[in-house]
Amino acid sequence: MPKPPPTNPRLIAWRCLRRWGQGGVFAETLVAREAAACSRADRALVQAIVYGTLRQMGWLEHLRRELRPGKLEEGVRWLVLGGLCELFVLGQSDYAAVNETVSLAPARVRGVVNGMLRSAVRRRGEFLGALASLPLGIRYSTPSWLVKRWLAEFGEAETEAM
Repeated sequence: MPKPPPTNPRLIAWRCLRRWGQGGVFAETLVAREAAACSRADRALVQAIVYGTLRQMGWLEHLRRELRPGKLEEGVRWLVLGGLCELFVLGQSDYAAVNETVSLAPARVRGVVNGMLRSAVRRRGEFLGALASLPLGIRYSTPSWLVKRWLAEFGEAETEAM
């Protein structure tokens, strides 16, 4: 008898993000396929984590680099980005976001993931306070080439309003 698909929404979101990061498939397709067996509430959480992470990628990557400069292996990187999305974009409880994310991490990197997310919680005020001073591309997770084009064409005030 085949094993049933997992219905842990954070695990599903992590799988979707990792697969999206490999390219060649739309996030909507991944979420629909991977979360098909989930309850409505769990499917909504999968969507919120995946879409929130992708929409805020520039800022979340900035936070990740502030917490741990340098490279992380891809799977761990996506896991941390999803956890940061829960903490900073979705407003999930600190306990749930950190503990559930850490529980998904491979045992060899649980300490790293735990340390990064707990540090993010401690530094929340610092990160949110610095948001207004970040470059527009990071603050609004918009590609730098597009921000440059808009700045040249519309100026800073109108670009920020867009």
